[in-house]
Amino acid sequence: MTPRSNKLLALSFGALAICVAALLVANRRAPQSAAEVTGPAVPGLIERMPKLEEVVICTASGTVATLKRGAERWTLEERAYPADEAALRKFLLTLARARQIEQKTDNPELYSRLGVESLDQADARGALVELRGAGDPIRLIVGDNTTRGEGTYVRGADDPQSWLIDSNVAVETQTANWLDRALTDIKMPRVASVHVTTGKDVVEIKADDEASGDFKLVNLPKGREVASDYIADSVAGWLQDLRMEDVAADEGTPQATWTLQFRSVDGLVIDVGVWKQDDKSWARFSASLDEAAMSAAIAEEQAKASMAWESQQARLNAEAMSAAEAADGTAEGSAAEATNADGVPGEEVAPQDTDGATDSASVAALASDTGSDADAVVATSEPTGVAADAPLAVRDPVADRAEREQAIRDELAQLVGRFEGRRFQIPTHKSANVERKLEDYLKPRG
Repeated sequence: MTPRSNKLLALSFGALAICVAALLVANRRAPQSAAEVTGPAVPGLIERMPKLEEVVICTASGTVATLKRGAERWTLEERAYPADEAALRKFLLTLARARQIEQKTDNPELYSRLGVESLDQADARGALVELRGAGDPIRLIVGDNTTRGEGTYVRGADDPQSWLIDSNVAVETQTANWLDRALTDIKMPRVASVHVTTGKDVVEIKADDEASGDFKLVNLPKGREVASDYIADSVAGWLQDLRMEDVAADEGTPQATWTLQFRSVDGLVIDVGVWKQDDKSWARFSASLDEAAMSAAIAEEQAKASMAWESQQARLNAEAMSAAEAADGTAEGSAAEATNADGVPGEEVAPQDTDGATDSASVAALASDTGSDADAVVATSEPTGVAADAPLAVRDPVADRAEREQAIRDELAQLVGRFEGRRFQIPTHKSANVERKLEDYLKPRG
């Protein structure tokens, strides 16, 4: 073998040794099994979810949300107000269902590239999620979403190993966004009137008529026209699907710039005070009950229910009588056909009573043939009382009234509990509908 051949052989073995060493290092760093890569991002969370007692979310600037389970619902402790349970459930389910798909760095110097660095660092981008209850706390740092496809970088707060998981996890770090933002939902058809005051201006808005569902400005100044056909509607519908942006404790100051009183057709009264503060619109609410209006509204609804029932029964009775008459006619025709060739008639059909009432047996037979409508009518000469399928307003007006009253009182109690001692930040697009002077409701002078 020549010196040149020996040199080439030595170089080949050297390259092979380097490749083997590289493979050994790679194998030592790689996961030992597919299960290590595809395991749950938060093991056991799906089983622990029903027993979680607290969820705490922190950023480098401090704690932004403490969500605590109460006897009836979750509360956002920073606002002492109900939390958005749907958002919390969705967030926890996303974490519980997420799976590890790629092992990433365990080098603290590289954590910042993934957003999973310790929150002790002032410029840390991630969020720490701590889940408490039903065992040892779970502490997970949620970092950046990957720029390649779907996934998020995470790391156990006490674990040096970081991972890419298969779901995009967005941790809400704005405290107010964990609030249950639903405030009121009084539908427009339920509103009877709105009284608005600002300074010396007074605006009176009332339902035009029940059929149209429109509202009108009733104290329209002489010689003036409303700015649009919908401006009164925008105020009357203000409490429909009203959501707030934030909530704070209220001590009754500052004084409201606009005051509104909404009266519902069934006696609910909601008073609202609105003001501007730091370019934001805030409002305080109170709720009460007009007992007389509630009683009158219930009586009217019961009368409508009774009239509707009587109308339905009259229609069903008429249909049953018509069907009975048709059946009698058919029977008479059959008897005539039964006459034999010698002129001997067949069996006679029982005649109707002279007052026109149908024989009870005929109606009973008819009922079995004509379906549910006929079943609801018992056409006998004896009164049978109110049918079991009649509405409660007809069967038991006293119980019906009590049930209706209780529903309104329950709604009132819920609103009082929500409003008391609090002020609410109102979205600009909603507050603009009530932050008006009387002149704003009118067309410019011609």
